[in-house]
Amino acid sequence: METTNKEIVYCQKVLHLLEDLQKVQQSIESFAEHSDKQKVHTHQTLSLILKLAVLLIILGVGIFLKLSLVLLLVISVVYLFIFCLLFRYDSKKFKEKLALEGESSLK
Repeated sequence: METTNKEIVYCQKVLHLLEDLQKVQQSIESFAEHSDKQKVHTHQTLSLILKLAVLLIILGVGIFLKLSLVLLLVISVVYLFIFCLLFRYDSKKFKEKLALEGESSLK
């Protein structure tokens, strides 16, 4: 009779420890998800700054070379169109890379 009580207490302690481990695992997953979102946001911000800097350089060179306003406008529109496509493509690739890194780190 006493052995079964000890076994029950032991099983309860093990169950409690497993529940605690599950909470820790959920916290780790939540932190990893938040960290991935931060990485994506930082990457997108740096990408945006870089691409806008390139646009400003292109416009600055165009003004320095005294290109016509219409030509500068056309160049800007083409660049912004390409910029939008590249920004979306770059963001998707970066998210896929993070997902692959997350899967490999879990293994």
